Amino acid sequence: MVIDVIRHALDTLQEREGMDFTHVALVQATSPTVLAQDIDAAVNLALESRADTVIAGYDAGQRHPSAMFTLDDEHKAHWILPADVRMARRQDLPPIFVRTGLIYVIAVEMLRRTGSIYGETISAVIIPEERAITIDTMTDFRIAQILLEESING
Repeated sequence: MVIDVIRHALDTLQEREGMDFTHVALVQATSPTVLAQDIDAAVNLALESRADTVIAGYDAGQRHPSAMFTLDDEHKAHWILPADVRMARRQDLPPIFVRTGLIYVIAVEMLRRTGSIYGETISAVIIPEERAITIDTMTDFRIAQILLEESING
């Protein structure tokens, strides 16, 4: 688990180098579109807001939960949200954000105490959706490849 890897790194740096940290930033190899300014923004937000965890997200836009449903085994639709919310004008709905795996900034004390990257107090930095790529499938890889090639070639 990623928690074990983070703990091992923190313990090793403490033992070998005498380094002690208040926060750790987790940027995974499956998130190739993270920028230095995303990391800086997340670290600054963690320090300013005193959040246990800072996550990254992007605006869900048209994919608001008011339009979402599940299907049962008989292919019957079941709305996720109640009718009063589903029937509201899109402009009247509160903005919804989708968490990405782009970056996490975690308070070390909370991580050690709870064994989780998610604390009680969570803040978020918002990034553009086109950079919210987390590679979990071959399609994700192809999209990331195209976006990165476009950014390199201008």
